[in-house]
Parts: sequence; structure tokens; C-alpha cells
Amino acid sequence: MTDWTETEKAFWILENGEPRFAWIFERNGQTVYKRPMAEPGTNLPPWVRAEREEVTDKIIGKQAELIILDEIK
Repeated sequence: MTDWTETEKAFWILENGEPRFAWIFERNGQTVYKRPMAEPGTNLPPWVRAEREEVTDKIIGKQAELIILDEIK
């Protein structure tokens, strides 16, 4: 994956429309992951990694028992 400049992202958005996706959070034991999910009928922009990423180390000291996501409008 190459790094996209803000200008390249802007041109992509002009050609393809505003990216519409939400972050999905998953828990496996004490490990929390996040991954993007595109709105049905759309694709993730090429600069957004589709693989899940561990976020446990980013929320140290906080306890997440329930995560509620707003629906995409």
C-alpha cells in the first residue's frame, strides 16, 4: 500500500464520491480489534486498510463492555 497525499484523496473522492464506511469493533478475550466496513453497494477507499487492527493498546486504562455504533445514513 502506498501513502496517499491529501490531494490524491481529494481527487479520488471527486471521482468516486464521499467514502461511506463505519468502524466495526471485535473482541477476542482481552484483545480488541477494529476493522472498516463499507456501506452496502460501496467500496472502501484505497487508502483505508481492510485488515483488522488491534486497538487494545490504544485503550489501556479503559474498559469497554458495550460498543454501540450509529447506523450509516
